[in-house]
Order: sequence, then structure tokens, then C-alpha cells
Amino acid sequence: MVVVVVVVAVAVLVVLVVLVVLVVLVVLVVVAVPAVLAVLVVVLDTISSSANVDMNAIIAVSRNDTLMHPELVGRPLVPETNQLSSSLPKDGLAVLE
Repeated sequence: MVVVVVVVAVAVLVVLVVLVVLVVLVVLVVVAVPAVLAVLVVVLDTISSSANVDMNAIIAVSRNDTLMHPELVGRPLVPETNQLSSSLPKDGLAVLE
């Protein structure tokens, strides 16, 4: 009789420990996933802002200047000024990275 009580008590304790571990894992996933995503957003935003690329200038140049001035095709933007480089050769297409 005593052995049955001990076995049942140990089984109940094992089930409780498993349930507690599962609850802790669920809470960690619910808290950790948004936290990791928030950190990724901050890191990616920092990387993109440190690139200092004015996409509006690139779009404007690619739409307007190449239509108005076809001789400018192939001259990349100078990153510091967002202006077209006059010292680079005109052969080939501009590659915007």
C-alpha cells in the first residue's frame, strides 16, 4: 500500500514538473520572439540609416535625368552629394547598390 502511494506521489510530481517546464517555455517563446524581432528591427534600421542613401534622389535621377539627358546614363551618383559624377566614364549602365 505504501509503495502505491509513493509511486502515485512521484508520478504526480513528475507531471507537475513537466507542466511547469512547458509553461515556462511558452512564456519564454511569447516574450522572446517579439523581443528578438524588436532588436532586429532596430539593428536593420540602424544599418539602413547608416548607409546614407537618398532613395528619392536615385529614383529622381533614374526617372528624369536619363530621359532628359540620355548622355548621363552610366554615371553613378556620388554618395556624398547625391549628384551625378562628371569624372566617371559613360560606358555601361549605372549599377545602384
